[in-house]
Order: sequence, then structure tokens, then C-alpha cells
Amino acid sequence: MNQFYELDETLYDSIEEIDRVTGQKLQLKKEVEKFFDSQIGKYILTRIEAESNAAIQGMINADPTDSKSITQFQNEIRTVNSIKNWLIDAIEEGLVIEENLKNTF
Repeated sequence: MNQFYELDETLYDSIEEIDRVTGQKLQLKKEVEKFFDSQIGKYILTRIEAESNAAIQGMINADPTDSKSITQFQNEIRTVNSIKNWLIDAIEEGLVIEENLKNTF
């Protein structure tokens, strides 16, 4: 019978695999933080906020009976916010791992 190890509700075959995944998540956290601090990262975040705000304004100004336009604005908001949330999720996963490592040792 195989022994499985759990990390973030995912089962792994070995401690080595958990170490590899943990290392990858910590590296991704660092890279995303670096990205947020970079010129391109700041530009992307500014564009995300601008696109989201424009879609919100469009939704506010839309005819309440125009469900097609409202749905389009909602989809724009979801799309741009999803991108930002994916990046934030990568940082948060890394922070959880760092906290767990601090509490382990």
C-alpha cells in the first residue's frame, strides 16, 4: 500500500515531491512580488484597475434593460480581476508555506 503525503489538500507520493512543489511555490511567490515591483508589473496593475473601473462605469451608465451590455461589462470585470487574483493567490500560497515552515522548525 502506498503512503501519501498531503500539502494544500493535494496528495503526493513522497516527501521529496512535496519539497519540490513547496520550493516551486516559494520561488513563484518571489517572482510575482518582484513582478509587482517592476515597471511592467505596475503598468499591468494600473491597466487592470483602469479596465475594471471603466467596465464598472459602463455598467452604471448602461440601460438597466440592456442585459447583453451589462453581461459584457460583468465579464470584463471578472476577466481583469481574475488576472490580478491569480497573481495574488501565488503570493498568498507562498506566505502560507513560509508560515508553516516557521511553525515547523
